[in-house]
Amino acid sequence: MRPLVLALAASLLALPSQTAGGQQTPPPAAQPSGLPIVPGARVRISATTLVAPLMANYLETRGDTAVFIDAGAGRGIWTFTLDQITKLEQSRGERRFNLKPMAIWAGIGAPVGTLLVWGPTGFTSPSDSTRKYNRTATALIGAGLGAIVGAAVGSRFTEEHWMSLPLPKRVSFNPFRRGGGMELSVSFSY
Repeated sequence: MRPLVLALAASLLALPSQTAGGQQTPPPAAQPSGLPIVPGARVRISATTLVAPLMANYLETRGDTAVFIDAGAGRGIWTFTLDQITKLEQSRGERRFNLKPMAIWAGIGAPVGTLLVWGPTGFTSPSDSTRKYNRTATALIGAGLGAIVGAAVGSRFTEEHWMSLPLPKRVSFNPFRRGGGMELSVSFSY
């Protein structure tokens, strides 16, 4: 009887540890970085310490400092405190059918089309000797066709598109000494 009681007691003691282990919550996830981007993302940063926006890849955030790897030829490592960053944009990839290159190529195609269609009407004549070419209409048709072909060519060029990201909201207190007293600087960024 004694071995049976010991086996029963051991199984009862082991049962709560198994069910409690099944109900445990997983360890907490990593702390949010303060920036809503994943490491390795291509970003464009505007900061108070930069003259022009920086194209870089996001690496990590250490405390209140964001670390980026330069995407240009320099391949340097850049660090900015979160309060220095004024604008942060993430790349959405390269896309076609952009208005700027389409307009440029349509502007190139219009005069080329005009010359190709309108030009021959100056030294040729229609088969009917009682009629003449309408050179104005021919020039407009040539310009229209050239613009359409130029816009089609321009639509094939890609440009990178950017999505603006929200910056973390910040409140900072900066106590400092001036003269013989103590002063407190408070800033809000929302």
